[in-house]
Order: sequence, then structure tokens, then C-alpha cells
Amino acid sequence: MIGTRLTDPHGAWQAAEKQRKELLEKGEKDVPELLPMQELCEKVESTMTRMFRQPQNGGNPFLFALTAPKEHELAMELPGCQEFSTAATDGKKFYWNPFFLSKMDRDELPVVMEHEGYHVIFFHPTRMTSADPDARNWAMDYVVNSFIEKDHKDQGRKNKLWNGNLGQPWSLQALLDYIDAKAEKPNGDLMFADVSLYGRPPESIYNEIMEHLEKSPRRCPECGALSIDPKTGKPTKGPCSNRPDCEHKGQCCPHCGAELNGKGSGLGDGMPSPLDSHIDSRASKQEVQSDVARAAQTAQQMRGTVPSHIEEFLGEIHARISAHFA
Repeated sequence: MIGTRLTDPHGAWQAAEKQRKELLEKGEKDVPELLPMQELCEKVESTMTRMFRQPQNGGNPFLFALTAPKEHELAMELPGCQEFSTAATDGKKFYWNPFFLSKMDRDELPVVMEHEGYHVIFFHPTRMTSADPDARNWAMDYVVNSFIEKDHKDQGRKNKLWNGNLGQPWSLQALLDYIDAKAEKPNGDLMFADVSLYGRPPESIYNEIMEHLEKSPRRCPECGALSIDPKTGKPTKGPCSNRPDCEHKGQCCPHCGAELNGKGSGLGDGMPSPLDSHIDSRASKQEVQSDVARAAQTAQQMRGTVPSHIEEFLGEIHARISAHFA
């Protein structure tokens, strides 16, 4: 196996085990699975070993070269992240919630790693910082997942890509139809994935989503949540003050009862959860460019292929450097 180590410097596994025991003692039905620490380590190592292979054998040499040298840590919380329940990267480390890592299978884990890597490559943590955080995350996930799906098809990989623990793809048009009350939200877990958006910047997608949100008959006038029944014009749940079982601990909209985020918006309530947690990057643009160039060179040495959009990215960097010294 490839020697990428998963570490637990802050006792995240023990914290997760304690949380799980407390849920069991309370008689909760949906208690998440938690694999032993050794099995979580082996899961990350085996994923790296698989990515080391040639694309025709299910590998991804570029992704391997980009992620394998980085530190991988278990974490239950992260600075600046209200709730950390999935995965994240700050450009220098990959962070994994123990419960999330436990449920990922051998096909899903590389997809999450690729998803994390592209957020950094495209400098997403530094873009649209004043935008609505939920709509911003949707737009960025659409961008990243379109690149993942195109690369998956271009390389002829046969393993599954979406569905399972990642959720089924929800196209941008389907999302807009839901916002416009032209269609209902599909049942089951959903994710923001639409390969037809390949090449579009997140700002363009975000602006299109916001244009529809501003006119949406579902939109709560107080918090922006899509919590209004378009037929009656009334909240589907009602304010939490009318419900003694309110689970939001006071952090909810007084008009519709939607859960509010740190900025007072309820847009994310009732919508698909992001595939990952978006946190600030600790890697500079120069460090990211260097990482991408190194990973591309390593992939080529392994006789692997480099995604076409990464080759374009490197070409732009080379052109800027050449122009600077011309």
C-alpha cells in the first residue's frame, strides 16, 4: 500500500465514539456507523493505492499525486466551520469527519478527494466571499462536480461516480424549476452535479440561481428559505414558537421556522447538504500552482493522463510567466 497516513492529533475518533455511545444510550434509531481507527487508516491507504494505478485500471495518477503527499487528519470540528460533518481541505491538509469517512465506500472516497482538490485548484475559498453562503456553495459544487464527471467520462473509468452515499445528481435546471415552483424536489439524497455546466464559472451559476431565488414563490420574505407553500403562500411548517419540539435551539426564522445559518439566512434549511465543508485556504496561489504542476509532472511520469482542464490551467500559468520575463 501507498504510505499516506491518516492521523488523529486531537482525539476526533474518541470524540466520535463518545457521541455514538450517547446516542445509543438515548435510544436513537439512526446512529451512524464508526469504524475502528485502524480500519479508517487502511481505507485511506487502500484508496491511495487504487488511485496509483493507470486510468484504465480504475486509477487516477493526477489525483494521487495531488493528494497523497498531503496530511490527512480526522476532525470533529474545524475553525471557522459551524458544523463539520463531512470532509474539507485548506490546501495543506485534508480533514475527515470519522462518521463520514466510515460510510464512504471504495468508489466514493476518491470522488470526495477529487472534489476537495478542485475547490483549492480553482481558488474557490477566496471567491465570492460576500455572497450568500448556501447559494455560493451550490454554485461551486456544480462547477467542481462538472469537472469530475467530464474527467470520469474522458478517461473511460467504469466505477460508479454518483448516487450511494454521495446522493443522486440534481441538475441546475431541475433546481431552478424547484425554486420557481414548477417542480417538486425529488425524493432521496441529492447533490449539486450537472456535467452540462462544464466550463462555466461559479459566479455565473450563482447569479442565475439568485435571479430565480429573488422571484421564487417559495421564498420566505424574512430569511430567504424555500419554506413557503407556493399554493397557499403560507409557511409549510410555521414559526418554531408554535412548535414545542423545535430542534433549532432558537436559531430559527420567526416567520417560517427555518433553521438559520451564521449570517441569518435560512436558504440552506431543507435543501441538500453540501458534499463537503468549504473552509478558508491556507495555501497561497503560488503554492497551489506549484502543487498542480508537480502533480501533473508526476502523473505523466507514471504514464498516467492529466485532465485537459489541468493542462489548460498549467498553460495559462506558463503563459503568464513567459509574459513576465519577456
